[in-house]
Amino acid sequence: MEVILYGKAKCPKCSNARKMLNTQKSVQLTYKDIDKDLGAKDEYVEKYYEFSKNSVPVIVVNGAPFTSVAKAIDHIRACEK
Repeated sequence: MEVILYGKAKCPKCSNARKMLNTQKSVQLTYKDIDKDLGAKDEYVEKYYEFSKNSVPVIVVNGAPFTSVAKAIDHIRACEK
């Protein structure tokens, strides 16, 4: 399952989300650092800025965005059934 994580290197919540998502066997995680990758930042701003109220992490699971890693993982598990 394709999962995209938009985050920042110095964000503890982003690091935690990345670790938790990497424990999910079916997840193919793509990490996009919005501080280092201008294309990723533009994509984040265009698609998820208002949704996330300018906060990270934003986790996108099969096109569905989440700001909570727990909710994202619940969605991943529901999709696996």
